[in-house]
This record gives sequence, C-alpha cells and structure tokens, in this order.
Amino acid sequence: MIIINRLVVLLVLFAISSCADMPLRDPGSTRPFRRVMLFNGAGFKTAMFLGMYKAAKDNDLAPDAIIAGCGGAVAAGIVNQIADSEKQLEFVKGYEFYKFLKSIEMTEYSSLGKTVKLAAGYNIKNRFANKVPNIFDKYLMHIPDQIGMPIFQHSIGDGEVPILIVGGKALFNKSEVGAPIDKKLFKEVYFTGQEMAVLLEGFLSPIAQQFPQSSVMSETAAILDVSLEDAIRSSISDMFYVNPKKIGEDYYITGAIDLHPIELASFLAEEIMMLYTPKFDPILEEGAMQAAFHYSYNQRLKSIQREEQGVDYWIDYTDFPSKFSLQPSVRLSKLAVTSGMPDDYQEFRNIVHAQYWYGYNRTIEAIKNQGSLKHIRNKNW
Repeated sequence: MIIINRLVVLLVLFAISSCADMPLRDPGSTRPFRRVMLFNGAGFKTAMFLGMYKAAKDNDLAPDAIIAGCGGAVAAGIVNQIADSEKQLEFVKGYEFYKFLKSIEMTEYSSLGKTVKLAAGYNIKNRFANKVPNIFDKYLMHIPDQIGMPIFQHSIGDGEVPILIVGGKALFNKSEVGAPIDKKLFKEVYFTGQEMAVLLEGFLSPIAQQFPQSSVMSETAAILDVSLEDAIRSSISDMFYVNPKKIGEDYYITGAIDLHPIELASFLAEEIMMLYTPKFDPILEEGAMQAAFHYSYNQRLKSIQREEQGVDYWIDYTDFPSKFSLQPSVRLSKLAVTSGMPDDYQEFRNIVHAQYWYGYNRTIEAIKNQGSLKHIRNKNW
C-alpha cells in the first residue's frame, strides 16, 4: 500500500540522486527503478530464477532491482554478487553449493506420523485456537545457521544489482508459545542497502493493510548492515518447515510473510516481472500460513493474479516438473518425508541445468505475452 505521496518521493529521489549508484527512471518518473523482477518463493529452484534473469538480460529487459523471498533469496544473492550469467549458472551447479544443500537435515518431525501430527497441531492449536505458534523447535528440516559460502559474506548493500530480501521478525519469544494471542506476532522486514531503505521509510505492510486481523503489524522495518548470508538464511526459514534464524537477540523467519509483494514492487518500479504460481494446498501450506500469520495465502494470491494488477510480465510456473524440484517429498516406503537432494552429484547438475532453462524459456514466453495471462497453462481462478 503506497503511503508516501508523490511529492515526498520526488524529494527523496532528489536527495539521493547525487550520491547513489542505483539506476533511476527518467526525470519525469516518481519511481526510482525502471524495472524490478520478483524472485518469489519456489523452494530449492534457485537456478530457475537465474534463468529468468538471463532471459530478461538477453532481451534488453534486465531488471534494475530484485525483490526476493524464501528460496528466491538465494538466487538474488547470487545475482547481487556474480554479474556474469554463465558464472551464475556454474555456481549453482558447483560442488560447494551442492554440499550446502546436502547439509540440510531432515528432523524427527519428518517421520510420516510426526509430520501428520505437526500439521494437525498447527492447524488446530494455532490456526483455529488462536495460540502463539511454536516456530522455534518443531520443523521438518534443519538448516545450519551459517550457510558457509564466501560469496554470501558480503554486506547486502554491496553488489552489482540492488536487492531487497523479504523476511519476518518474530515479536514473541519461546516463553510465549502456546499462550492466547493478544498482540501482533510478526513484523514484515526488508533486508537491503541504505539507498533502498531510504525509499521505504514509512512504508506499511501490504499484508496488514489487506488483512487487518492478521498477526502482521502495520509498521515495517529495513534491516541494514547485515551479511547476505544472514538475510538469505532468515528468508528461507519457512515456519514449521525450517528452523528460524537468530540475529542478535531476535528471531527471523520466512519471506512468505508476503510472498508476492506486488505493492512494494509497484511502489519502487515502473515495470514488474514475476512468477504466476499455483495455489497452496489447503492443509499443509495454507494451514501453515494461517497458523503463523492468520491470513489466507490463497485469498491474497487471488487478489494479485489479475491482469489489471499491473504486472507487465507474468512468468508461468504452474506446471513445473516435480522431478526437477529438489523439494522434500513423502516416501511411503520409508513412511517419512525425505530430502529431495540426489546422492549423485552429476544428477544434481542435470536437474539444476533443467531448472535454469525452464526459467529462461518461460520468461521468453512472458516477454512475448507482455501484460497478458493468456499463456498461463493452469490458471488458478
């Protein structure tokens, strides 16, 4: 929701234009960027986003900034630090990245019985009984607190392309878990550099505006002076799926707090490129969203996926092949949710390659169908 009027925006741009290196729109524009691409969600499909970015560059539509959340945050960090598209692809196909993904461990809650119990718990106790959720101890996957790759040790304000990574700051502690909810539980935060933060002063959470009864407070905050590693690690911490990230004394979780930040994109840029994603399933994914944030993700998605919303390039993601997802999945033979990472490194490289060209080709398709939804294979509504 835009809450800064045009005059204020123009004054901000005037103040920073002499010292910032950010690409600005033509002098008559009230928005600081010509084009923004959203890397929104999609789990372990990092290479798909990099393929999207390359397709835009190859067609003289390179985004001036990237807004990312959840799995897309990893790709945003790579673009921010590696300018060359071929080197980006080699990085995600490299053994160092593979080793990090293989270090992700399934927890005791990945056994099928405990997964069902966990899902029932957050649907009943948190979604319907209005209790403070346990985001601290009960989750399917454990990701190391430190990603451990040198590329992500740089400040988020550095790099080739300005990026903004969406996350959520918990406004409660472990001692409050299970108590009746009597306050807002999360603040929508933006990990970014100083120049971008100046533009976002006073920006209110679109989630809080659309869903006043949600557990997301209206005020947002820019988080500065953190490493890419901390920003990425926070944003990929999907509640009930991944352990949260602690920075200082505070806990941060998923960019899914606002998985499709279209209002933020519209506020910052003239043109928007983003995925057209499927709906969440009503029990596990939608249930987790409502248990933590107390709003309907699918209702939010329905309000966004319309031609009149102003997205210039819808990138179809509705039929992504599951064999290329690298996502955890249920294996009935083991009665467990198991890792989607292949043991064979070459198989991993092949999957990453397929993800990359899926993203590339779907973006080319979106460019050919600018402003339209006619090319979307499986529309939600």
